Amino acid sequence: MLNVILIYKNYGSSAQSDTYFLGFTIYATLSLIYQLFSEQFIFTYRGIISEKEKNQFLFTYLSFATIAGLLLTTVIFFTKPLLLNIFAFGLTDARKEMVFGVLSIFTISLVCYLPLQILLAVLNAIDQLAVSYTLTFLPTSFVTMALLFDSGVGGINEMAYAHLIGSCLALLLSFLFTIKIIDFKSLTINKKFIDTVLIGLKVRFAHNVHNFFLGWAITNYLSMYSAGQASLFFYAKKISDAALSVSYGPTHKLLINKIVDSLKHHSIGNIEDLLRKITYIFPAFFLLLYIAVCIVAPEFFIIIGKPLDNKNTLFAILFFLFCANSLISIEVGYAIISQANNKYWNVVIANLGFVMLFTICAYSIQNISGVIGLSISMFIGQLSNYFVNKSYANKTIAEMKRNFCS
Repeated sequence: MLNVILIYKNYGSSAQSDTYFLGFTIYATLSLIYQLFSEQFIFTYRGIISEKEKNQFLFTYLSFATIAGLLLTTVIFFTKPLLLNIFAFGLTDARKEMVFGVLSIFTISLVCYLPLQILLAVLNAIDQLAVSYTLTFLPTSFVTMALLFDSGVGGINEMAYAHLIGSCLALLLSFLFTIKIIDFKSLTINKKFIDTVLIGLKVRFAHNVHNFFLGWAITNYLSMYSAGQASLFFYAKKISDAALSVSYGPTHKLLINKIVDSLKHHSIGNIEDLLRKITYIFPAFFLLLYIAVCIVAPEFFIIIGKPLDNKNTLFAILFFLFCANSLISIEVGYAIISQANNKYWNVVIANLGFVMLFTICAYSIQNISGVIGLSISMFIGQLSNYFVNKSYANKTIAEMKRNFCS
């Protein structure tokens, strides 16, 4: 959130802030491809008992991650013009040139992405959570420093370079922390990495149907509007994402643990009670938070000397994004039930429902509601996702009840 405040303070809603947000969103969407190859690593690594085999598996997977990351990034780097047309076809030539410059810098950061995810997972596995958490935020911290000491010369490119430096440093430090546990005297290729990659591709694909499409749709939709409109949406989205991380982050792991434990003990009633509770808790949380933001934000930005632009539009976007995120927070409980029972296609079908409904809605109302229409479409698409996941989960619960009773 600090970076969002500083970007607004330095650049407001302008072509420069549009450029940074669009470039970063394309980078973040492309990083989802890399996540396909790291998704399952931690589960296999933690499941190996022998320390020698663990080291072999880590060495093999880290080697694979480094090579795959380099190859993927090389392809992306040399296809940037094509990717920019795919992700932001509505930009004018002048704005496209600005985004291209920022995206070129962000693309280099992708070299670090895959091996860094593996090393951070290892640090988590050996209970170095504080180290892993700190290293995760290094790129963001460097962007913060670039904003605080903004020279006004490099502008948004300075932020992109800061992110690149932070990513490289995070990779280096994570490697130095991890290398202490690797015994290089007894390393051979461990073939488990192939099965791990294939399982990860299947598992992550279920989620990436939604996430990749949404990143692509957001950048394309916003590229059609005048300068400043994209950043207005992204400011609201960053606030909404911060609220979601507060609700979704801690509760996601808690829900997984409680649902899996309840399934082990055949306590279906506990799962149903839990799902009923979150159905009321999260909408109330987001409503209260929305009211608080509407009261506090205008006064806060006046105090820092940068009153909010287009306040009504910003809060309208924020309202529908908060509604969508309240549904995401509830929906995760239902999606976990499908995942716990290895019904990944239920998640894929639910996400495809989101894609279709979002597309129809966004296309239908784009000329009526402007950038607000994007947040409305996200909310309506999320409604579809929620009801489909809920329906599948209820069917699965009914099946489990019959199986446990028989």
